[in-house]
Amino acid sequence: MAPSDGSFTDVVRRTAPVPAWGAWAVDGDVLLARALLGAFVLIPLAWACGFLWPPINHDVAANLDMARRWLAGERLYRDVIDVNTPLVFLVYAVPEGLARLFGGSGAIWMVACVIAGVTASSIVSHRILRRLFAGEQSVGLVLLSLLAPFLLVVLPPDNSFGQREHLMTILALPYVFAAVARADGRPLPAGLLLAVGVAAGIGFSLKPHFVAIPILVEGYVLTRRSLRVGLADPLPWGIAAAVTGHVLFALTITPDYVTFVLPFVFKYYTQIGGSGAVEVLTGRYILPSLLACAFAALLAPAVLRPRVAPIAALFAFGAALAAVAQGKGWAYQSYPVMAMAAVAMAATVAGLVDRHVPLSGRAGHRAAVFIASAVLGLFYVQDALMDQPFRKQQQYVGSPLQQLTQAVQKNATNGRVLVMSPGIFPHYPMINYAGVEMVMPFQTMWPLQGIYANCLPGGHLYNEPAEMSEGERFVFESIAGAFATKQPALLIVDRVPGIPRCRTEVFSYLEYFLRHPDFAAAFENYEPFIEKERYVVYKRN
Repeated sequence: MAPSDGSFTDVVRRTAPVPAWGAWAVDGDVLLARALLGAFVLIPLAWACGFLWPPINHDVAANLDMARRWLAGERLYRDVIDVNTPLVFLVYAVPEGLARLFGGSGAIWMVACVIAGVTASSIVSHRILRRLFAGEQSVGLVLLSLLAPFLLVVLPPDNSFGQREHLMTILALPYVFAAVARADGRPLPAGLLLAVGVAAGIGFSLKPHFVAIPILVEGYVLTRRSLRVGLADPLPWGIAAAVTGHVLFALTITPDYVTFVLPFVFKYYTQIGGSGAVEVLTGRYILPSLLACAFAALLAPAVLRPRVAPIAALFAFGAALAAVAQGKGWAYQSYPVMAMAAVAMAATVAGLVDRHVPLSGRAGHRAAVFIASAVLGLFYVQDALMDQPFRKQQQYVGSPLQQLTQAVQKNATNGRVLVMSPGIFPHYPMINYAGVEMVMPFQTMWPLQGIYANCLPGGHLYNEPAEMSEGERFVFESIAGAFATKQPALLIVDRVPGIPRCRTEVFSYLEYFLRHPDFAAAFENYEPFIEKERYVVYKRN
């Protein structure tokens, strides 16, 4: 029998016995194995297409809108201001650029780009896994190859498809398996290593907190081989090139990010919605995932190579440190930890089976497919129990988000709106779907949340203009000036400010800006139009 090359087509071919000449009957196990392989490839693809229906994640929508405004000629970090790194907007500019070239919405193109990224990541991961298992008949090869699209499409929680943690995991998944190959001494082509390193470097550069991941993983890999071999490895140089390129881009092309936005963020954004390290680590997702990683790593000595669990556990621990450093405790920040826990446990189960259950011949290939399918089926069931699939898509029709979008589409006659709210949802993705322009530099009122995170001395509700800090004065002047200059058709004011109540009165965004003479003069042309739950909509006469 010719040796297996480990490819998907080879696994499918070897599930079937060679029939006698003229025989038409096909073994039932063969059909089932082929059907399972096809299903676990096609299900994630069909699942991904479900995200073409609204609503897209609100953070994704906000980043898309910022990228669209940048492409339209506004200055990044001056006319459009956000806490994200320049690379984030470079990445989100791709779907918005495709929308400008070929039509359609940036939201639809974003989903298409993510699907393309998932496909590429899964293919490259499978290629590396084939070399890891060196053509052996293995449950691990089948399970980890089929697990990749599940991790990258089905697992992301709470409609976080396209979030920055999701994009990082897509770009870095091949890096995990490449790190295993390097630690185990399995040779990989230099070009493949360099490409994997650059892609992972791009992913790790999306947030500076992600740097903890390659530090831990590369440290482990270095302990498994000599420094000379490590220095000759193109993969870490690829990561370094991507990170260095991003830093140089920020310093030379978008210097305002370093000189203006970062100090602004450290002073105000870090005051908002903070969670302590213990609270983040003991949340719904991270602690159980880290315990699973620890258990898998504990069993690693019982598994023959490749030793995937230690690498996945280190990746998960680095991702957990990144979540703690961000101090927010949001579900999507836990996603990389969950993904690596799944990789570690799947690799451990498969490794134990491969060690203790001999698989050979065509029957061995079919057995590998059946065992891998059973394990993967449990992952799908658990994910469905944890997070109802497409819950937000099912609830979109008739929702306040859809109603607000329809009202804005109908009444924003000049295509411009100003939303004063502490949160991103629902005005993102409403702005994207309605095709209107936000007229202020910020996505939300987060600067004022940071400025007024603590009560003012003397019982004052607002700082007087003459007493404002430089940062608050910039917010006050830029938003009031944009409102007065661009005269948006609709002004949407959130009655829940997200600012602590320090007096009997509630902080009012409208009252705050009406103290600016230009804003007050422009507001005379507006009158109350409709109320939608906590929002009051004013329409320009």
